[in-house]
Amino acid sequence: MKKANSKLEEALYSMEEGILNLRKQKARLEKIFTFLQDLSTATDKIISLDISNYRDWQEVKDFILKLGNNLSFKPQSIKIASSSQYSTEHEIKISEFVNEILSLRLKTGIDINNSTYIDDANYRKEILLKKFF
Repeated sequence: MKKANSKLEEALYSMEEGILNLRKQKARLEKIFTFLQDLSTATDKIISLDISNYRDWQEVKDFILKLGNNLSFKPQSIKIASSSQYSTEHEIKISEFVNEILSLRLKTGIDINNSTYIDDANYRKEILLKKFF
């Protein structure tokens, strides 16, 4: 547990622009949730979580629901994995899980997105900027 906490603390100190990058973490999301609960000063600096390496969809869903119900710490956004990161035969089944998790946006008040969503939004933003400027 101490090793996991030290790696989480390292991720916290190397955080950029309020995004806590948890992609290199091997700790379970339950341990990450407990770690975030124990932080009192750092949670006001964390705006977003990147958990895009986690593929246990039920664990991801439970983690997001816990954060949504949490009164002491709730990030503004969470980046999850994209279903397109899988082979075609698994993509359809996985996309159901991803869509179920993305639908938690209203329930939790957290902006849940994946790289596909972010890339699409950035592309649309670039098109609009070119169109109007």
